[in-house]
Amino acid sequence: MWHLHLFLRPPSSPLNMEFLSPITNKYIKAQSVEEVLWQYTGIADAESAAAKGEMPTPERLERAPRSPLHALVIGIDHFKSERINNLRGCVADADAIDDYLRTDLHVPSGQIVNLRNEQATRVAILRELNALRTWSSIRKDDPILIFFAGHGSRADTPIGWSAGSEKISLIVPHDCLVEENGQTIQPIPDRTIGALLHALAESNDGDLTGKGDNITVILDCCHSGSGTRVSEFTAERLERGFVMEEPIPASLDEDLWSGVPDERAIAVAAGFAKAGSRSHVLLAACREIQVAHEENGRGAFTRALLNTLRGVATDKVTYQDVMERLPDISDQTPQCEGRNVDRILFNALSPSKERVIYPIVHQEGKLILKAGSIHGVTMSAKFSIYASRDFTTSDTPLALVEATAINPFKSELTLLPAQDDDVPMLPTDVNCYAFQTSMGKAEAIRIHIPLTNDLLPAMMALARELEMQQTSSQAILLSDEKSADIGIRVREDGTIEFVILDPLITAYGIRSLYPAVKPDARFIHPILRGASHFFWHLRRSPEKNMLRNKVDVEVSELVEDIDAELDEYLCSPLKRTGDNLFRGGAVDVVADSKRTYGVAIQNKTAVPMHVWAFYFDCSDLSIFEYYRPAAVGPDAEPMLPAHGTLSIGWGAAGGRPFTYFLRDRQDQDVGFIKLFISTEFVDLSSIPQRSPFMTDRAAGPRGPSPPAIWDTVTIAVVQRKAGLRLPAPSA
Repeated sequence: MWHLHLFLRPPSSPLNMEFLSPITNKYIKAQSVEEVLWQYTGIADAESAAAKGEMPTPERLERAPRSPLHALVIGIDHFKSERINNLRGCVADADAIDDYLRTDLHVPSGQIVNLRNEQATRVAILRELNALRTWSSIRKDDPILIFFAGHGSRADTPIGWSAGSEKISLIVPHDCLVEENGQTIQPIPDRTIGALLHALAESNDGDLTGKGDNITVILDCCHSGSGTRVSEFTAERLERGFVMEEPIPASLDEDLWSGVPDERAIAVAAGFAKAGSRSHVLLAACREIQVAHEENGRGAFTRALLNTLRGVATDKVTYQDVMERLPDISDQTPQCEGRNVDRILFNALSPSKERVIYPIVHQEGKLILKAGSIHGVTMSAKFSIYASRDFTTSDTPLALVEATAINPFKSELTLLPAQDDDVPMLPTDVNCYAFQTSMGKAEAIRIHIPLTNDLLPAMMALARELEMQQTSSQAILLSDEKSADIGIRVREDGTIEFVILDPLITAYGIRSLYPAVKPDARFIHPILRGASHFFWHLRRSPEKNMLRNKVDVEVSELVEDIDAELDEYLCSPLKRTGDNLFRGGAVDVVADSKRTYGVAIQNKTAVPMHVWAFYFDCSDLSIFEYYRPAAVGPDAEPMLPAHGTLSIGWGAAGGRPFTYFLRDRQDQDVGFIKLFISTEFVDLSSIPQRSPFMTDRAAGPRGPSPPAIWDTVTIAVVQRKAGLRLPAPSA
């Protein structure tokens, strides 16, 4: 134990301190807190250095604090079975990850478990994955990293497994396919790893061992390829994967996954994950149908990833940011999947969504913004351009630009004349980033405010918002009552009520927002701004609805599947029941907070698609994210397969089941589920908003590239009390 004595002194006198050294059991003198801390670190020559009167160097005093990150790092080049090709770069990749953790992130060696080659047996990998739950040094929400470099594989889905596809994905341990005690050692299925990650993240039966969902899984392998050994390879470019010919036993690892619901355990991503990956974020070397390569003794993905990580501030970028900064990898499209891809790297925190930044590239002499009409970009929208996505508001922009041609997923920009001499022109030899400063010719929200004295606070709030309209917020215009979207009136008690005038909503009998607010501009202003965001995203659609008739949408009530196995909370998984409730553009549901609902989207085309789903609450102007794509990035794997179905709210795809309730003094309510469907991945994470009222709520050949198309489907959800029949909406 260290004993520290501080001697109080007058302001002009030197500071004198003594502390008891546990090495010599003698008191050592110091003249500053820094010197105490330096000697406290236990440097071997601290005593002799102090005796010589040497002071610590600044480098020693600035030693980084211990990182809370813990890691399991696995690399396998050599395989025991003669049926599996050996690799050359997986151990080197794992060693490079270990070095990055210790050197760049200052993770103590004692917090990293390393398995290489013959150490990485099936038993050892499962043991160490399971052991992470018991590490006392891992506190809840501490970052956990699991890295695997080696062979991956695919196999037919065993009978009785709810895998969501005909194939399952696997990772290959060192002793895979070896006969032992009359049994073949099997690869490790995605279902097993998913179950272990679920158990690591969540507490079970009151046992407070759950470490939280701050888990990152990195897989530099693939689940197709030709890694089974025919002869020794001499090529410098090797594939990290193969297809299993033998079936996987249906009972494999049943003791590990039997207590975990299928929708959480069946996958980890890109063949190893689905959108419901709530326990972890996965970074995968390639898409499910692609092959991961190693070249010149290193994995192409791991090398690119580490180079990128070393060039960013890991406490300021998200997983999605990192993947967007990766250089192109030949024949590989890395994937980033999971519910928390917009969190800060190795952190349970999410960045503010107030600032949306788009990349800019130079193509054929044109300045191209990687955002288009689906993002809400309109003609004449203006942007400030910066050299780094990490700019601050005090930085001078490189240039000012305006959108002059809008496409579904990109826009053409034109440089504007500099507003002053301090704004330079945009360089043409580097990629930059755009921050939107005005909406351009976006459709405005129209507000009706009667010109009366008691509505003066509302006029003041509107004036304040109009002063700020050179920003990226949607435009607000004063209007007469007939053409307005919302209106404002004073109630008998003096409070301000917001009246809904938009026929899209009033057709279902809803006439006002909830609740009324004080007649104060400070309360009214955020509601006006929230309303502009709400109505802009609710109403916007492409000029031509080219996909709407190419998908079928069903909304169903969900009930417990009592014939299925219970999960670890003794709850049954959900399944659909009854007929399709989506008729005539609307869904009629009973809002009792007990019944749950889900959406199924069937793709009638040969082109896979990406889907986002949001719920727009017309009573409080909140926008809630129902579903987001599992994978992010320009070449992310679409979750709505060609001629396939995506279920939201139940099953393997993830997403939350929907439930509805009515507020006090409400007999009915209405909201809208809006689906954004596109042939390319887009990031729509800036659409959700909290209520401004601050109320609580409710493998094959590559085909031709699909055309750039997006569309929306809007579903009215009319909510009522049980027994109450509502009239059909007026025309």
